Amino acid sequence: MIRSLLFPKILMETKPLLLADDTIAYIAGIIDGEGSIGIYKNRKYYVPKVTIANTNLDLLVYIKDCLGMGSITNQMPSINAKPRYQLCISGAKAVFQIIITVRRYLRVKTIPAQIVWAWCLLHNIYDRPKGNKAYPYGTKEADLINSIHRVNQKGLGICVN
Repeated sequence: MIRSLLFPKILMETKPLLLADDTIAYIAGIIDGEGSIGIYKNRKYYVPKVTIANTNLDLLVYIKDCLGMGSITNQMPSINAKPRYQLCISGAKAVFQIIITVRRYLRVKTIPAQIVWAWCLLHNIYDRPKGNKAYPYGTKEADLINSIHRVNQKGLGICVN
């Protein structure tokens, strides 16, 4: 029991992606400028996600190929707007791996990345029995969900210098 608290499996089993430093910095910059790091409700349970929205499909395909994960969807544009695409990477292990890969280069999304990183450690899916992906949420998990929603809210949110 103590070993699992000190060394969660997600830390022991997940390694940063093996990419060149300039590629990691480029992807981190795209996430900072065009992306979102958060915890979103998916039907009954919460899922950590990294998303990047852009009108350049080639850019998203390049990032998806570099990361080796994610799915790209076509967002419905409004009238007279360019088509918009979204790269979405979800799940604790994938998101955790992206965060530990790009965290040293993040500037704008540092706080959301830290909150989601803590969520992945706290809500360690590897230690849960099969079929129990989400329940029960404790007060710490609820606090992290509330924190990420406050940080990611539109309008006058938390300002980070």
